[in-house]
Amino acid sequence: MTRTMLFGFFVAGLMFAVAGCSDAELQSIAADRAREYLLEHCPELTAEQVSYVRFNQPDFLVGSSIGSTTPGKMEQCNSYTREISAAWRIPGADRVYMVYGISDGRMFHWYPNRLIKRRFDHLGLTQRVALDLCRSYARENFQADLSDKEYAGVRFGYPRIIESDFDVNYNGDASLAEEEIETRRLANAALSQFSLVWNFDDKYVVFSGYSRADLSGWNIIFAGILGGEEVREHTLRVVKEPAEFTRPIPVAPFEAAPEDEDFFRIDED
Repeated sequence: MTRTMLFGFFVAGLMFAVAGCSDAELQSIAADRAREYLLEHCPELTAEQVSYVRFNQPDFLVGSSIGSTTPGKMEQCNSYTREISAAWRIPGADRVYMVYGISDGRMFHWYPNRLIKRRFDHLGLTQRVALDLCRSYARENFQADLSDKEYAGVRFGYPRIIESDFDVNYNGDASLAEEEIETRRLANAALSQFSLVWNFDDKYVVFSGYSRADLSGWNIIFAGILGGEEVREHTLRVVKEPAEFTRPIPVAPFEAAPEDEDFFRIDED
């Protein structure tokens, strides 16, 4: 029997053994791979932080890649491909260390793909809702049109917020009656159009919607990948730069209309 054949039997036996592992065992194997990858790529960690990673299990953050599932619920994952990150909140570190990989829901054949160090800022609810809507839309509609770097920028980076005047088609799928189109147009007339924009050289990923100044009630009504000239043409003002995204949006205080003295005057006969 040749060495090649012996090696083939060894690999086949190893794969059979791994395939027979329980979900918990597969997650433990994945955690060990993530741990080794993190420590190899993070020489800045102190001895105490290294020990924390070595002796503490990570949290697994789960997102859909193909199919759908409830994020963060390992027990609900099925055989579809998932984006799964092993995350450590290391004491003394200002970011969460996440080792990213792709596999099925059981983490069979999960291997580290990249290391992400991310600061989870405390966003206001309206900003968080708008951000999640954009990232979800990009995952479902734009992933094939963006490079890996650009898509990661949308997933993990913050956008610029602008007040804009992009043209909006209220009846893109020709399913609305004229009365409903007019109702929507009138409802938005009392609001402002705000857009969340990710910029990659001269490629702009744009999501637009109508809302109040603090983004309350904002929803996507237009989305596209545009050129810089078109975006600049429809930009009325910049509300926030990406570096300022996590800060509260300043809203002008409400000013009551001046009282009309004639209205309140009581004429005496």
